[in-house]
Amino acid sequence: MRIARDLTELAAPGPGSVVSIGFYDGVHLGHQALISSVLDRAAAAGLTIDALAQKYRVLAPDMLGFGESAKVIDFTDGRGMRIRHIGRFCDVLGVTAAHFVGNSMGAINLLVDTTSEKPVLPVRSLVAICGGGDIQRNEHV
Repeated sequence: MRIARDLTELAAPGPGSVVSIGFYDGVHLGHQALISSVLDRAAAAGLTIDALAQKYRVLAPDMLGFGESAKVIDFTDGRGMRIRHIGRFCDVLGVTAAHFVGNSMGAINLLVDTTSEKPVLPVRSLVAICGGGDIQRNEHV
């Protein structure tokens, strides 16, 4: 696995992309259990980032405001800001469709975006893990 700290360090997209968004701080006991379980199961099934990277281009950016990303606060549309940030990340890298995995806030952000009238993210499929919070009301809810 290679960690890129800047978009310029990444190559052009391959035949498929997998994007994981979320804040896995490892402090919360629930995150520790989830990470441990996912790693164990992924390793057993050959689905670690290294294994997936043999077939897919795997991108795991820090969500804006977390990890090593900019610490920006938007008091009016924080969720939208984070969704647009990941959308722009995908645009810059030429990702036109991807399998997304979101945990916690990343999961609810995926669900909010994909159920919106004009989704921003290029979601081909998604996995939402422990997504909580409010989802906007529309004809699907």
